[in-house]
Amino acid sequence: MSQIFCFGDSIVHGNNDTQGGWASRLHRYLWSENIEGYYFYNLGIPIDETSREVAGRLDNELKVRQGSDKPNLVLFSIGTNDSEYLNDKKKFKVSKKEFERNINKCIKIARKYSERIVFMDLVPVVDAKVDPIPWCPERSYRNKYIWEYREILKNICADEKVYFIDAYDKLLASSDYMHSLGDGIHPNDIGHEILFKIIKDYLENNKLI
Repeated sequence: MSQIFCFGDSIVHGNNDTQGGWASRLHRYLWSENIEGYYFYNLGIPIDETSREVAGRLDNELKVRQGSDKPNLVLFSIGTNDSEYLNDKKKFKVSKKEFERNINKCIKIARKYSERIVFMDLVPVVDAKVDPIPWCPERSYRNKYIWEYREILKNICADEKVYFIDAYDKLLASSDYMHSLGDGIHPNDIGHEILFKIIKDYLENNKLI
């Protein structure tokens, strides 16, 4: 039995979507299309999840859930929280060097369980709404920082020859997606549907599902 594991933050978890987020949409799509033979796990954590936390829990999460066969797919969507800037401390939540180490660690661990490893691009924010973050004013999200982190991720994926869903520019240019970010970072139903279609199309085009 093949398995799909989705790791990430509050967007993977499905915050602000009445239908459970893009990962839940992907799960339902597999069933609705009678694409059988998958166990699906949404392992997104909704509170400040970064590459540090994912790298720290990844091995245990996969080890306890793997079946007799290796998992079909390990899908990551992490990095935006890493790029969060701590204004009061004048540093990033996770430094770029640590981010690079964490991503490489995630790839190394995932390869123990699967040959199909996919990283979703980082997603843009509405700077005016989250610089600073209203519910945490000592911190900020900024697209210029998110871009720097996504370039690190993109380059690692190229070097390690793992799948990378290049979506940042497309999302930033999408008025529907950007308008779906009511709090500046978390998409609503419309935004999650956009993310779902991007991810689903990529997986299908690359024969990963």
